[in-house]
Amino acid sequence: MKYKLSSNINISKTEDGGSIVLNSDDAQYYHFDKLTTDFLASLIKGVTLEDFCKNISINYSVELYQVIKDYKEILEELQQLKILEEIK
Repeated sequence: MKYKLSSNINISKTEDGGSIVLNSDDAQYYHFDKLTTDFLASLIKGVTLEDFCKNISINYSVELYQVIKDYKEILEELQQLKILEEIK
């Protein structure tokens, strides 16, 4: 699946590699750590969930099944918060 940033979302990078994500429709904002920021950017660039998770699993020595489980939850949350939209 491919994803895009929702049109009402603005992102600013932070000094620690994370980001502040602002929903301009309802003035809600979120602070993401570096890994979540990298995940969001990767999905927007067209990297698959599976490929991103394989990279995390290798670089952080975490079981792939656990990484996939965790990042599927993060992806669902990004969609529920209307930060990411699936491109159909």
